Amino acid sequence: MILLAACRKNEPIPITPDPEPQPKLEYVWSQYLRDDSAAVYFSIDPQMIDNSVLFSTTNGNSEVVKSFDKLTGKLNWEWSDNNYQRNYFSYENSLLVEDILFLCDKQTLYAID
Repeated sequence: MILLAACRKNEPIPITPDPEPQPKLEYVWSQYLRDDSAAVYFSIDPQMIDNSVLFSTTNGNSEVVKSFDKLTGKLNWEWSDNNYQRNYFSYENSLLVEDILFLCDKQTLYAID
């Protein structure tokens, strides 16, 4: 039995320097959704419209839709006369089309311009 083997030296792989550290994201602002952190709350996904961030949060037996300035976090407006029963909005029933936010609870469709 004849056994032939050949070895070839691998070319060295150059070690690349570590990449430059990425700049950290700047923390701009934060906003508490509710004062009571012991409960679970649902919200629509934040919607960006021009310089505003829209989202909702529960308020007792109803829900509040709020608009905040995206740069400062200042409250622009809030709307809560929409429903007085537990018919909460969620990310599954909200849609943003050409600066109009459509929200749907179990009984009503709302369009907010």
